Amino acid sequence: MEAEALQSATRRLTDAVRAGDLVAAKAAYQPAHRHYVALEPLAEDIDVRIDGRTDTGDARFTGFHRIEKALWGDGSLSGMVGYANALDLDAMALRQVVGRASFRPGDVATLANDWLTACVVTMV
Repeated sequence: MEAEALQSATRRLTDAVRAGDLVAAKAAYQPAHRHYVALEPLAEDIDVRIDGRTDTGDARFTGFHRIEKALWGDGSLSGMVGYANALDLDAMALRQVVGRASFRPGDVATLANDWLTACVVTMV
């Protein structure tokens, strides 16, 4: 259900981005990203595309954070249609990953802990 909610909320965001509606995109950003955060431990290799950051050392800067920069940093959605289209595809791919996953609750907790530990080590 969370993956379905992510895909739906992401579509509201990306539709606003494609329409060039800065106000609607800003309103849709946080709800969509919140759904992603709930699924992030399961994202595996898709994470770098969906939640790419400039501080990771990865040349790819896409997904939610690239759109976030456009919304609040640049104040413009110019050039963001391709990023919006890619984010829709990646949300769909994550939904498929989650749909075929067979994780026990303990597995998800372990993945989340590993992810958080990696983040803390990276920050230090």
